[in-house]
Parts: sequence; C-alpha cells; structure tokens
Amino acid sequence: MVDHGGSPHFVFLTIAIAYGALFVGFLVNARLGEAAERRDVICAMGVLFALCWMVAWWVPGLMVIALCYIISRIGTGLYLFNLYNYTAVAYPTRIRASAFACTDGLGHLGSWAGVTLLGPLYVLGPNHLGWIMWIVLPGSLLPALLIRGFGIRQAHAVLEQVST
Repeated sequence: MVDHGGSPHFVFLTIAIAYGALFVGFLVNARLGEAAERRDVICAMGVLFALCWMVAWWVPGLMVIALCYIISRIGTGLYLFNLYNYTAVAYPTRIRASAFACTDGLGHLGSWAGVTLLGPLYVLGPNHLGWIMWIVLPGSLLPALLIRGFGIRQAHAVLEQVST
C-alpha cells in the first residue's frame, strides 16, 4: 500500500479494520457451526482470498488494494482456521496429534519456502503484486478446490467414523 501512496497510518488503520472484519467473520463462522460443511467453507474462503488478490493485481489503486486486503483477511483467517480443524479431524485418534503436527509443520515449511523462493517474482506486474498470483493459485485455489472435490464430509459426522 505504501508503494501506491498509502501512509504508514493508512496501512496500520487498514490492518486494524481487516482484523475487525475477521473478528466478525469468526463470529459468523461460529454461528454456522456444523450447519455448513467445513470443506465448502474452506473452498469459499480460498476463492474469496484469491479473488481479492486478483482484483488488487488487476486494479492496483490504493483504495482497491486496501479494500481487497480487508476482505482477503476474512478469507485467509477462516480458510486457515477451518483447514486446521478439517485436517485434525481427518486423522484417526491414535495418531491424530503426531499426524497433525507433521502436517502443520510441513505446511509452515511450504509457506515459508514458497514465499521466500517466489520473492524474485515480486517485481512482476505493474504494481509489485505479480508474485501474489503464484501464492494465490497453488497456495489457495488449488488446495481449496481439491478439498472441495475430493475431501471427506465432516459436518454432523461422528469423529471416529470420519477418520477411519
């Protein structure tokens, strides 16, 4: 945002508003509870995140980027929250803690390596957001669509039946 004329005050205010919006998103997510299939929520939030950053890339105005950031925080927060829950439930009880720890660790390593290795792509595009497309597509859309298409249903299911 600073690259596009935003002051530090503007950037931090945008971040604060984004986290307020994410708080509201978590309240809505909690209210939905098991009424919404977790894999559908993951898919919807992955698509929301991806769309926001694609719009910011295509229309790189300061206010557009700020608005897209605010909305994308909802997508990112609920995507990851539901993905953590989805992943943990998918493992059988006897190995759940270890398997989830391995999955989580690999996910963090992949996030770090992906963003770090894709750093040179930062200069692509007219607005220094070209590298985000490499994060959005394989890091958000692809997993969201794979989970939606091939993932197990978890809503209203008994934990031990889901994880077998």
